[in-house]
Amino acid sequence: GHRSALLYLELFFYSTFSWGNITAGAVAIGEFAIIFVLPLYLINTLDLCATWSGLVLAAMAIGAFFSVASALMRGTDGASGTVLIGLGLEAVGVLSFVLLMGPDTNDWIIAAPLTLYGLGLGFASTQPTGTMLRDIPVDDSRQASATQTTVRLGSGVDLSEGMANAAQWSLVAATAFFALSLVGALRV
Repeated sequence: GHRSALLYLELFFYSTFSWGNITAGAVAIGEFAIIFVLPLYLINTLDLCATWSGLVLAAMAIGAFFSVASALMRGTDGASGTVLIGLGLEAVGVLSFVLLMGPDTNDWIIAAPLTLYGLGLGFASTQPTGTMLRDIPVDDSRQASATQTTVRLGSGVDLSEGMANAAQWSLVAATAFFALSLVGALRV
């Protein structure tokens, strides 16, 4: 039959694809909110310079590096399990950060939950596409993969409009999106 040139909607009849895209969108919104808000909080609230803020944010990269190394060393427990572990670590890391943040919080205390968040980010970011596409016929996999990429990149919207309080509420919203992504991931 004739297919849409833009989007083959029948792909959404596959629950792994539908829930996977909901999960990917929720994760992307949460990740973009965090990446947007954290530098504002570090620079405007804690009065850190851009370089020092970058060093604090590097804790996420360190966590992501160790998660990839850990995944390689332990083998595969299945893509869905890896995603669930990652999303859980992300949610705990962000929630811990929200509970610790304040106008006088030590920057190295902030680095601990950011490392945990990065650890989860490394686990959760590597497996969603394969998990989402596992039920999709090979002939439809290119469009399904492109759709998933569009959802991830297109979901990165700005969730805050202010500074200190907005930063905290944006991180609470990010935590809610990570919780939603966990629900989605459980359904895949």
